Amino acid sequence: MKKIKFGLITSLTLILIVSGYILVTKSHQSISSTTYNKDSSLYIDFVDEKLKHIVYEVNLKKFKEKNLLKKDLKDYPTSAYSKKDKILYFTEETRNKDQQLFQQELYKNMYKKRKQLTYNFNYVDFLRLDDHRNIIYMRVLLDSNDRDFHVAKMDLNTKEIKVFNKENKNNSVVWFDYNPKTQQLLMINKSIKEEAKNINLSNEKDQPLKAPKYTATIFKEKDNSTKRIFSAHKFIDSAALSPDGEKILFSWKNSIDPEASSTISLFDIQTKKEKVVLKDSKELINVHQPLYSKGGNGFYFIADLNKVIKNKTTNTQMHPSTIKFFDFNSNEIEDVWFKENGTPINIYL
Repeated sequence: MKKIKFGLITSLTLILIVSGYILVTKSHQSISSTTYNKDSSLYIDFVDEKLKHIVYEVNLKKFKEKNLLKKDLKDYPTSAYSKKDKILYFTEETRNKDQQLFQQELYKNMYKKRKQLTYNFNYVDFLRLDDHRNIIYMRVLLDSNDRDFHVAKMDLNTKEIKVFNKENKNNSVVWFDYNPKTQQLLMINKSIKEEAKNINLSNEKDQPLKAPKYTATIFKEKDNSTKRIFSAHKFIDSAALSPDGEKILFSWKNSIDPEASSTISLFDIQTKKEKVVLKDSKELINVHQPLYSKGGNGFYFIADLNKVIKNKTTNTQMHPSTIKFFDFNSNEIEDVWFKENGTPINIYL
């Protein structure tokens, strides 16, 4: 079995996924909705076949899309859009080869000059915006030697930055979500030391890599309290906090193999019970990145279609990706958005 290197299961793995899933085919899109369109718009970080990062605003009522940003892809693509101020926040590599937070004002479809907001981080990705309070949350690496991701927040009015758990050196943030309504910050963490130990054992014994312990924690900003929700030895890649703050959806696998079976589970914080909601099927594989609708009646997610398309340019095979919606009441999956000339990477409301 090929030896596993430590760095390959951090954010760089996501970059390989982005570049590996790009499709070079004729552009096509489809949007349909019956239940979920009480949400006004869905925002999508999309990477096309020319390795351009495009931010789409998809109107879920009129079934129209709008291009908010298009730029070269240099690292993991992520963004957050302020409807109130018409400002798009995104990450971008700088001349110093670090990745920082930027903003760009959008007015009458005309791009204004981009403005850099952070300077002292080594790396920034995964953005969540509290549009009402003018606060943006981000996942960061503090310096070039840092191997633990943290969550930081910036007050967009004062530009003051706070890093959560700054001194913690063995509790890296894998994913996080923020609920503006309840002011709860959900963090999924893993032990870097345990991960390194598991990688060494896997290489030494030539056996599959075991997942380190992943822990879900909720921090309440209103009273500065922290609560540990659950722990699991599963490769958790994304999670979402329900609108009422009482449930967590998370996507996971038992293996780091890209072709391994995927699952989306629901965890009830009050009863402490986990329930499998969605798994790979004959139609969909690699189900991941659940996103609650604002009404909490279901969730959006990204998945790959269970079919293979050949890339004539690179002579490789890959699965096209799509965005779907799962309705809790009917347990049915609905189409949301699909475009063949690239891959949706992140989604947010």
